[in-house]
Amino acid sequence: MPERIALLGSTGSIGTQALDIISKYPERFIVEVLIAGNNLDLLVQQANKYQPDSVVIANPDHYLQLKEYLKHTNIKVYAGNEAIEQVVSSSTVDIVIASIVGYSGVRPTIAAIKAGKKIALATKKLLLWQERLLVNLSETLAASLFLSIQSILQFFNVLPANREILLKKLHLQLQEDHS
Repeated sequence: MPERIALLGSTGSIGTQALDIISKYPERFIVEVLIAGNNLDLLVQQANKYQPDSVVIANPDHYLQLKEYLKHTNIKVYAGNEAIEQVVSSSTVDIVIASIVGYSGVRPTIAAIKAGKKIALATKKLLLWQERLLVNLSETLAASLFLSIQSILQFFNVLPANREILLKKLHLQLQEDHS
């Protein structure tokens, strides 16, 4: 059964690349939730293409327009940070790819970890922040973080031939961050 993915930051460069990869492996992954900050137009395009169960726009000012654009679909529409935390914690999500720029992805990532999700940290800030999380959160959450590293590696396993280069860069970056 394919793993169901919630993509934090679906309209950013990492998010769009993740969607390209996910779409090439429909037997392994399903887009369950798309989450964006402000890029309403691209989020609507992605929702129509990938037909997720839900979409969330972080900026509540775009909620009514997003709901209007997707009224012809069965896609659930939500807005705001609390909604983001709720959808990434949903029982319908297996993996959360956190590709939101800066620290905006911290609270949703914590919510997903608390819900026992696999976390693929796809931004440098969140990868750097992970060490602080290990120190500050409970042992149960640290165990979930161990799975998060596994999920990153699993995600890279479906990349094309240059995955070894990406893994080496990730390994080198983690070594530098721990120095």
